[in-house]
Amino acid sequence: MLIAALLPVLPAQAVRPDAGQHAALMEGARLWLAEQHGAVLASSRFDALDARLRIPACATDWRYDHPFSSTGTVRARCPEPQAQFYLTLSPSPAAGETKAKQSGIAGAAPLEVYRLRALARAGDWISPDRVETQVIAPIDAPPRPLTGTLPQRMMLTRDLPAGSILRHDDLAKTRKVLISKTNITRGTLLHADLFSVADVDGQGLPPQIIDDPQHVSDAELIRDLPAGQVLRGSDIRPALMVRKGQAVRLNLGQKTGFTLSATVEALQDGRRGEIIKLKNIESGRVINGLVTGQSTAQGL
Repeated sequence: MLIAALLPVLPAQAVRPDAGQHAALMEGARLWLAEQHGAVLASSRFDALDARLRIPACATDWRYDHPFSSTGTVRARCPEPQAQFYLTLSPSPAAGETKAKQSGIAGAAPLEVYRLRALARAGDWISPDRVETQVIAPIDAPPRPLTGTLPQRMMLTRDLPAGSILRHDDLAKTRKVLISKTNITRGTLLHADLFSVADVDGQGLPPQIIDDPQHVSDAELIRDLPAGQVLRGSDIRPALMVRKGQAVRLNLGQKTGFTLSATVEALQDGRRGEIIKLKNIESGRVINGLVTGQSTAQGL
């Protein structure tokens, strides 16, 4: 039998439930079941409501949950006006198929799942101390429940009430990013200390995100970057290590184990790994050199 309750309690002479409100309440519960449990309960039907109960027009959407461990009961709540109903699943033409699917699940081993201890909001970071474990039958589990080793930090994609079983779909796919600590002007030679590393929701991030501080070494910014902005690959380029007219230390003879160095003049700008023309200041001879660092090159 259906257990139905309305808060506040209505008098016995209340009129028959309004057909439109009745249909909206039941359809909302069915859709909620389908969302939570997939095809297993997608064709659910509920027992009819007591004719003495009035179903109000809810000013907001009806809110549904399982108040008990079984999926056989659904609670529908309305905050304004304040009301709640307890709905039970009833046999239907699809019940045979549903029970067959449920029996296959029921024979499986119990699952250890994670429940939230308190309300959590979308974007919150959930650490292990904010959840508790519970062993349940697979038939009572939501789709794709989170099981096994719990990640140290998880970001929620939606608001979840206390007692919710965590699902894989509730967790954001996070990515590491570099975020500027201060305003950085165009042309600045970058280094890791200018950025903080953060885990953020990967959904909607721009392309070419830089996630490793080592990737900014020997790079310069090609646009102004305000504080708190995510660094992208398109924001940087290899930095100039040598500028035209600059004095450069040229190292020679490393392949033979005998090293000499000389001061030469750069005839071109150069970035690490580029070959540029250099001039011996004393002899005026022009030679090629491979840029190896800031104001340094290797003779070829």
